[in-house]
Amino acid sequence: MKSGSAVLFKEGEKLGLERDDDSKFVDRLRVAEGKPRPSDKEIQKLFEKMEGITQLEFSWGKKLSDVLEKLLGD
Repeated sequence: MKSGSAVLFKEGEKLGLERDDDSKFVDRLRVAEGKPRPSDKEIQKLFEKMEGITQLEFSWGKKLSDVLEKLLGD
């Protein structure tokens, strides 16, 4: 899940997005300062490119990772 999230964050950067786990714009992503807002179609394509992680896993990724780390001890 962590590697899938990392890939999505990297792809998001190409659209001018940056990580923000509290974002209300798109799950865990926000528009970087000074960058134009990507179109809905561009964001849809970003999530369609995801491999190894579902949109739901990405959306809940931080919370799921925290819980799993507690249960499994890293």
